[in-house]
Amino acid sequence: MNDLLTRIQATLLVFGARRDERGQTTAEYVGIIAFVALLIVALMGTTDLFGSQVNSIVTAAFGKIKEALG
Repeated sequence: MNDLLTRIQATLLVFGARRDERGQTTAEYVGIIAFVALLIVALMGTTDLFGSQVNSIVTAAFGKIKEALG
């Protein structure tokens, strides 16, 4: 009886570890993008000098992305 319970518990642990994790990467990327966007907004609002530097970097990056997309 004890051996049967041990096997059942081991089987449940194995199947519990094999959860379907599709979509997990998408959620992580969205979280990273949201964090970076908040960081950029915070840096742009900090000071005028630093904000203009960040603004020019972000504008250049978006320009390169737009150029690559066509």
